Amino acid sequence: MFRYNRKAIDIEIERLGETLAPHNQPAEHYRVAGTVDLNIWYEGERWVGSTFTIKDEELTYVLVAGDRQYATLENDLD
Repeated sequence: MFRYNRKAIDIEIERLGETLAPHNQPAEHYRVAGTVDLNIWYEGERWVGSTFTIKDEELTYVLVAGDRQYATLENDLD
């Protein structure tokens, strides 16, 4: 059970194995079913993407940069 907004909601998690994540690279795929159904991808312990639908609109989130890229960006801004 997961508590959201002080209400407990039931969720089910299904491991789907390695599939192509939204960034078109293979990653471990999980489907979470509950109040909002979503797909989540991980490379090891690192989250790399998610997809879900709300009000008939599909939303996709992807990891756009790793720590090294952030460090480079921060250095470029100085």
